[in-house]
Amino acid sequence: MNTKLNDQEVIIKEGIATQLKGIEAVTGRIYLTNQRLIFESHTFNIQTGFTIVSINNIDSMEKSRPKIFGIIPTLSNALVIKTKDNQVFSFTVLKNTEWIKKLEEVKQDPI
Repeated sequence: MNTKLNDQEVIIKEGIATQLKGIEAVTGRIYLTNQRLIFESHTFNIQTGFTIVSINNIDSMEKSRPKIFGIIPTLSNALVIKTKDNQVFSFTVLKNTEWIKKLEEVKQDPI
């Protein structure tokens, strides 16, 4: 993990993920901490960098079916995060139901 953790911030869950940014599927790793959801791209993507969403800013979480070329639905393994300031982030993760469960736990009872 390249992102510096805040004081008293701990990693709760991590895994591989893909974030759709425009037409590129950006691969990397996703981390859930007791304060934030952090996505860090691998360096070999065209678009690199990170996405950070504060747990306090998450309005809703849901499973979704990503679509190839925006048309052809794939397996239901996307995690869609909607924030209180109307941003929407979509990540393809393994076991999205587990990610939603952990996110809900952290939102209800931050460590």
